[in-house]
Amino acid sequence: MIIHIINRQSIRKPHAGKIKAAIKFFMDKAADGRDWKELSLVLTDDNGIRKIKRQFFDVDCVTDVISFALRPQPADNGRRTAEIVVNVERARLEGKKRRGMEHEFALYLAHGCDHLAGHDDRTVKDRTRMRRREQLWLKQAAKLNLLSGLFKLF
Repeated sequence: MIIHIINRQSIRKPHAGKIKAAIKFFMDKAADGRDWKELSLVLTDDNGIRKIKRQFFDVDCVTDVISFALRPQPADNGRRTAEIVVNVERARLEGKKRRGMEHEFALYLAHGCDHLAGHDDRTVKDRTRMRRREQLWLKQAAKLNLLSGLFKLF
């Protein structure tokens, strides 16, 4: 799978190699037999994600992560492409209240991948299932040292 990182925020400098390793881990966990061709990861802030939320969902609010799965094209032999937009500003702010910015950011990555696997969090039951799965993935990723060094200070 080809992973592109598009940085549209100035809060923290991403460590591309480490972020790619983490996203690959979460995509592998979420794959459920799906073969992904390409993933674009967009790193943004509150303003950027608000614009995307307004443009694609007609909702004017800030969120933490948005995922888009694109339909495979005939030339792709069934392999899919996707985009995950992660709000780094939200990860920094929420991370202060929880387990730190990098852990919060990794949670957003895992959640975006979980959505790409077709899971939804519209009901309490579904949200609980997703959260359990994502927490398991985070524990496994932490054991492999995939949750640290994702960002540097500018």
